[in-house]
Amino acid sequence: MISFLDMQRINAPFSAETEEALLRVARSGYYLHGPETKAFQAELAATVGAPQAIGVSNGLDAIRLIFRALIETKRLSSGDAVIVPANTYIATILPLSEFGLRPILIEPDERTLNLDWHKALTQINGDRSVKALFTVHLYGNPSWDNDIARQLSDRNILLIEDNAQAIGSSISQPSLLTGSRFTGALGHAAAFSFYPTKNVGAFGDAGAVTTILPDVSEAVKALANYGSDRRYHNIYCGYNCRIDELQAALLRVRLSHLPQINRQRRNIAAIYNALITNPLVITPQWTPGAVWHQYVIRVKNNNRDAFRQYLLDQGIATDIHYAVPPHRQPCYARPDGSNTLCNTPLPVTEALAAEIVSLPIASVTPAQAAYIARQINSFRP
Repeated sequence: MISFLDMQRINAPFSAETEEALLRVARSGYYLHGPETKAFQAELAATVGAPQAIGVSNGLDAIRLIFRALIETKRLSSGDAVIVPANTYIATILPLSEFGLRPILIEPDERTLNLDWHKALTQINGDRSVKALFTVHLYGNPSWDNDIARQLSDRNILLIEDNAQAIGSSISQPSLLTGSRFTGALGHAAAFSFYPTKNVGAFGDAGAVTTILPDVSEAVKALANYGSDRRYHNIYCGYNCRIDELQAALLRVRLSHLPQINRQRRNIAAIYNALITNPLVITPQWTPGAVWHQYVIRVKNNNRDAFRQYLLDQGIATDIHYAVPPHRQPCYARPDGSNTLCNTPLPVTEALAAEIVSLPIASVTPAQAAYIARQINSFRP
């Protein structure tokens, strides 16, 4: 059986370094706010080309902290509209709802499955309440348009990134805002997740925030530590969203191997792209800078369930990311069947939710990838 994700196989190459890091923290006497956190933050910032990084508790909290900090620094206010992709995980949307911001869901580009920046620009041109654009580098594929980003920045529209799935991915030309080519350092601020399944994964939950805005950075640091800017001095009603020394030390190990990790995923994606030829399957054609957190195909003509069962019968596990888009989640449902997130149809997003399948990529060998491709080509409904 080829599992969709084998965490033991993923972590095995780094086992000696991982064990050394565990012992180093255990023997250090530092478990919060220590040298591992400081080193990890510096190394993460250097990796993506950001001026600074702040380790936090998880990816969702990273998003919450960014938007709360933008409100505390008077860059956003309750009721402001924020452009977000309709095709995303619900974690992108939840903090906006929490803080009284108004998500405006934009359909994806069917080629990239990411935000259609031209549709976003059209929406912004007709809606002065839009104060921010929150792009998601979904599945490890960069979602950025330098020309449009420059136009929006010149109009004081905030550019925020959800980089939970794309650490190490890059665009072809440096960001006109920051000078970096790496996602997580293209806009004003970015959120990272280090959930165990990510390209750089913790042994539990962890996240990070990067930003080019010094006052936002200071607000995030305070908010993550009960709202305090110094001991027993709470300037905000904050949270407990700190990263601990153990996770920071383990993440340093994985971060040091990021080029190797992403190269392995790119190699598997290249095998799939070269060998999958079944006309019922649409393979992703993403940018060279993608890091392939997921390899997501589309199965046409309502054949997804039969396709997944066929692969399972051949000993191949698959997954779906994501079967239910945010606007169809029950937490946003109204009694009449409509939803509180959007009043217009989202046919592309809903078609994707009905067709997408994620193939194993993180823990398969090239030989297994070739076998999977052959089985896909043999599928007939």
